[in-house]
Amino acid sequence: MRMFRFFWTLPVALVLVLAACDDPSNVGLGLVGEEGEPVVRVFEPTAFAQAPVADVTGAADRVLAGRVDDPLVGIRTATGYIDFTSTFDTTGAPTITGAELRLAPNYVYGDTTAAVAYDLFDLPGDWSSVGTSADTVLTRGGLVTRFELMPTDTLVAVPLPEAWVAANDTTLRSLVFSSVFHGFALAPASGNAVVGFGRNGGALRVFTDRDTSDFPLTRTLTGLERDDATAALPPDRVLVQDGSGPGVAFDFDFDADALANTALNGGFVRLVADTAAVKATPPGFVRPLLRRLQLVAVEEDSSIFLLSTASLGQDGVYRFETPPSAAALSFRGLVERLYFGSRLYDHFELRFPFDAHTLDAVLLYGTATDDETAPRAVLTFTAPDR
Repeated sequence: MRMFRFFWTLPVALVLVLAACDDPSNVGLGLVGEEGEPVVRVFEPTAFAQAPVADVTGAADRVLAGRVDDPLVGIRTATGYIDFTSTFDTTGAPTITGAELRLAPNYVYGDTTAAVAYDLFDLPGDWSSVGTSADTVLTRGGLVTRFELMPTDTLVAVPLPEAWVAANDTTLRSLVFSSVFHGFALAPASGNAVVGFGRNGGALRVFTDRDTSDFPLTRTLTGLERDDATAALPPDRVLVQDGSGPGVAFDFDFDADALANTALNGGFVRLVADTAAVKATPPGFVRPLLRRLQLVAVEEDSSIFLLSTASLGQDGVYRFETPPSAAALSFRGLVERLYFGSRLYDHFELRFPFDAHTLDAVLLYGTATDDETAPRAVLTFTAPDR
């Protein structure tokens, strides 16, 4: 999900005053510190389980296409939908002599050593990309051609059949091209990789007896399916995967009564990744590691608001802290309101930033692992002098 509701709150300055907060596994469960000094409490999640995510994949700078059977996470299938804007100059009525689809691969998930084949279909109807989710399926028209590429290629030129060029001659030279042409579907035919194609560099190239015109790739959408039947995750690991999902749903039982007479100074959520398991791949197989995650709060009506974005540290830990800006409600602010009897959310979830459309994956340690790897929320308080 890419759209977020933002709630406004008073500006806050979050400083985690204890060095121990950098390693909450050493804090233990409960409070530490003397009266009037900062104290820390660590909370375990009441639930931590995979949850479906209808990720928004429309209008991204990349479109994905292909099928990969990943021995760790299962099968992922991507169908790419692409459309173009006309730059054709009809002055002098030039004769169209040919056309080709130009693609710029810039991402791969799966086997990089063997070719991938695609079927290219016409799209007969109009479609929207902005805000469109990965579970969208567009109706395909006729098969245009089949083509192959290597996942490691950086530029691919697909000649379009003469029959297709002749049938679309009027459309290609139309002054209302965008209204009468609706693009192509890229559907996997064979191979064991999902390839990403950048919007920049993609084009429908039209050849004439006078010159060449490139219709730039301007509209994208990726339809994604997942089949976890062959997944082989290590025990007590929870999969999180961009694009196709799953995400993770969880919550914490914050003890408001026990902390009612304290001032909340700050807090963060710590999740630990099993990076070794993700990096263990067959020869020639690429499984990119998911580097950034978003922590969101989900309301009972399923609307969400963003709390924090975290990058995977060199220690294999995501730390979701208060962002520098106080415009959006922070994790600290949300918990703070709990102590005043206002619960603004139903549970927490992990989602994916929009600026990097991928199938990148990560395994998170679950609740049955030890304190050093299990999910934790860490809150810092100041107890008043008595």
